[in-house]
Amino acid sequence: MSGAIASVRNNLEEVATGAGRIARLVAVSSMAALVVVGLGTAAAKADDMNIHDTMQLAAGSCTGTYSVCVARCRKDNPTDKACPSDHCAPKLSECRSTGCWQEGQRYGGRKTCNLKLG
Repeated sequence: MSGAIASVRNNLEEVATGAGRIARLVAVSSMAALVVVGLGTAAAKADDMNIHDTMQLAAGSCTGTYSVCVARCRKDNPTDKACPSDHCAPKLSECRSTGCWQEGQRYGGRKTCNLKLG
């Protein structure tokens, strides 16, 4: 009987070891999936931050921010030749009088103030 018990115990240990391996494999697979999702989210945030970082770099002055606006117009609306004059120039004029630049909704709508008026 003791040999049968030892055999059952060995079988249970093998099953437990196999289950442990499967559990570890599932855990590793889950972690890998989370890393991939996390990287995708981080990349999207980085893209969003790059847009805002560019604006912040230029945000020292109204004219620097205007330059970013014109570059965005040319990049995002290459066929709309009036974008800089219709969209960016009025913002520059307002910025020079208030010291604040209001981004369009496409870029988050953030308002940046305390800019140099030049």
